[in-house]
Amino acid sequence: MAAYHDHSLSGHFGTGCTWSTLRNTYYWPHMKGAITSYIKSCDKCSKFNWDRHKPPGFLQSIQLPNDVFQILGMDWWGLTTTSLSGNRYVLVITDRLSGYVFAKASPTNTAQDTARILME
Repeated sequence: MAAYHDHSLSGHFGTGCTWSTLRNTYYWPHMKGAITSYIKSCDKCSKFNWDRHKPPGFLQSIQLPNDVFQILGMDWWGLTTTSLSGNRYVLVITDRLSGYVFAKASPTNTAQDTARILME
């Protein structure tokens, strides 16, 4: 395994690539598990590789608002075809309590556009 994983030309590949390369030439019982253990114990891999996956969080319920327009959900929709008035995006705003949906067209989708539409 060292020749296929640790050698300077091998690239310190992960379990999948190392196993795929080794299985073409070698076989032993519990081969994939042995390769996984070997790679997990590799000092260079543990120093230079980091965990790329965010740990799963706990689901939390969304608290219902007490009044309409207390909590809003919003998102930009677009890029669409340009309208006659020059608009290419739509800001969609939804009230969490009532489900009321408001949509406003805009030529751009910047933070300034969002603030302007919310103030209207």
